[in-house]
Amino acid sequence: MSELQRTSEKDVARVVRIRIEETRKMLDEAMRDMSVPEPDFVAASAHLGAARDVMPYIDRNGDVL
Repeated sequence: MSELQRTSEKDVARVVRIRIEETRKMLDEAMRDMSVPEPDFVAASAHLGAARDVMPYIDRNGDVL
């Protein structure tokens, strides 16, 4: 059983919101990397990878994994 499965729905929602916000920040950084006259593909790729690592996964049943 994962840590999120042992907590209340309110706590899970708080963790998911935090992870979504962190994902948003990393995606914003990736967008900045690409929105300059000389795009930095390496930095953008790193930010996208970090965003994927942090982004929560919610399945069709609403379970957070």
